[in-house]
Amino acid sequence: NHTIHVVVSSMASPATVTLSIPANPSFTPITINLSANSTDYFDFNSLMLPLVEENEWDQITNKGILIESTDVITAYLEVFSTYNSDIFALKGKNGLGSDFYAPFETTWGNHDFGCTSTSTGCVQAFSSVNIVATENNTTVWITPSVDVYKNSTGVHAAGVPYSVILNKGQTFTVRAAD
Repeated sequence: NHTIHVVVSSMASPATVTLSIPANPSFTPITINLSANSTDYFDFNSLMLPLVEENEWDQITNKGILIESTDVITAYLEVFSTYNSDIFALKGKNGLGSDFYAPFETTWGNHDFGCTSTSTGCVQAFSSVNIVATENNTTVWITPSVDVYKNSTGVHAAGVPYSVILNKGQTFTVRAAD
């Protein structure tokens, strides 16, 4: 069992922060009003988790979130889980670009924590990268350094580039095969 929060903090000025899911028009944006030098969070309760949590790989989904603010803020994703709690910095404009490298731990393999098809609250751990498009017709070229899953039909081989085209708010997850 786990919960997810997007934590936002204002600086010296107040800020109105809005969270939306651009590729999912049925999602109603959520707004938080922050006073100066304050912190609050968007709570991704169990009803919202399926809208944003990536459980698919090697396929396009409509799960990218967009955080917009009327002033400067910081933001991070906070995951509370029995097995692997963590926080992830959200990069904002620093996350935009055309060349990215994703470093991972390479000594140990992925781990299933004893998960079975009937396990409750068990989350398998796999090295993965989630890509979110910020504009339509974004072509993403991926060159994995290790084999990565290719739907249920095998793997994309290490060193062999492949591409995917995404629209604003669409996501694509690359997951290591081991």
